[in-house]
Amino acid sequence: MSGGWVLVQRGLRLISAVSLLSVLLMGEAVASSEPEYEITVEAGYRVDDLDWNIAGLNNTDNTVPGQQRSDQYVNVLSELTWSDVQIAQVGVDYFGGRDGLFLKGSLFYGEIIDGENQDSDYDYDNRQGEFSRSNNGVFGNVLDASISLGFRYEFGQAGRPKLYVMPTIGAALHIQNLGMKDGYQTLSVPYAEGSGDPQAGIPNLSAVGPFANLDTTYATRWTSSWLGVDIWRDMTPNLTLLFGLELHAGDFSAEADWNLRDDFAHPVSFRHWADAQGVKVAAEGRYRLSSNKFLSLELGHQSWNTDPGVDTIYTSSGNAASTRLNEVNWKSTAFNVGLGWLL
Repeated sequence: MSGGWVLVQRGLRLISAVSLLSVLLMGEAVASSEPEYEITVEAGYRVDDLDWNIAGLNNTDNTVPGQQRSDQYVNVLSELTWSDVQIAQVGVDYFGGRDGLFLKGSLFYGEIIDGENQDSDYDYDNRQGEFSRSNNGVFGNVLDASISLGFRYEFGQAGRPKLYVMPTIGAALHIQNLGMKDGYQTLSVPYAEGSGDPQAGIPNLSAVGPFANLDTTYATRWTSSWLGVDIWRDMTPNLTLLFGLELHAGDFSAEADWNLRDDFAHPVSFRHWADAQGVKVAAEGRYRLSSNKFLSLELGHQSWNTDPGVDTIYTSSGNAASTRLNEVNWKSTAFNVGLGWLL
């Protein structure tokens, strides 16, 4: 069992404990019977990191002597990393309900404005014998959607700030359309060590440099259900502080188009599948501007990973072959500013 899933299970037990505590204290809670509705329009800045690697047989082109690999199965054959991916995003949040029962929803879209990509291939286990590396530019967009249902408990005495606790259950979708452009070959070693060739293991410096027409894409889809808890408190008549925690479990899938590989099929060169889990935390401050308008500042972070899965490659000749998808890891930190209305 993966460490990420163990963390999710521990978080679920924590959320269950918070929910039980809320129920036990319901005698002190007051559920408002007045309907409440909020809509918040937000804009912000987000930074993502995503990486994946696969195992496999490193003889992808053994018909060309200059590209002969060591012809063995390695535990990390290829690894792709997108780092410091900077995203400008806009979105809308909805919160509404009555009698303590509330529906929440959010929808965000973002455009990638900068970032770095590295694509590395290895001859031997444990990332040894790197024979190819490119460092490339990044482009693309992201889409995030979430919906949840929760029951809110209110605690506090008359004349004092209230504390609110709301256990939630929901579903989420995260899509990342990651592209690679402006290719630059950083390392090229045309022969595997142990092949018997006198040039084995010697980098080919003439192959280093920029290369044209790179337009590779990797489109991910994270789908999950989740349990969570929202906690907030009115610090003053105008200032409210909020904290949210979500524990996700679901599926990961991806489709890729490796446009410069003639031996791969197009537009789908390979697909990835795996079970996934994630943790999302957020802290927010709201300042009331008027009786029906508020300003919000939110800082959020989420961390996702997958169990081992399947990498299926589709060749230009119409064949397919599968190997092990070792892991996919994704981290994202976002800062958003919003203007909200009480309806």
